[in-house]
Amino acid sequence: AMSPSHFARVFKETVGQTPMQYLMAYRIEQAIRAMADPGPGLGEIALSCGFADQAHFSRSFKAATGSTPRQYRATLA
Repeated sequence: AMSPSHFARVFKETVGQTPMQYLMAYRIEQAIRAMADPGPGLGEIALSCGFADQAHFSRSFKAATGSTPRQYRATLA
């Protein structure tokens, strides 16, 4: 029974991140785990982790990790 703004404020005070930042970090973490399996393509991983498309995934991944998904996956091989 909270307003969205109150929820966001309490969430940030408790977790230290906004709900969107938390969700994006979770999605990136799931993508990193999925990239350990060489089978699925990056587009498939992007969609399975909740990104709208591969371009959004690539931008978000690079902002969070400093490398593109392709570069990151190459370091795993």
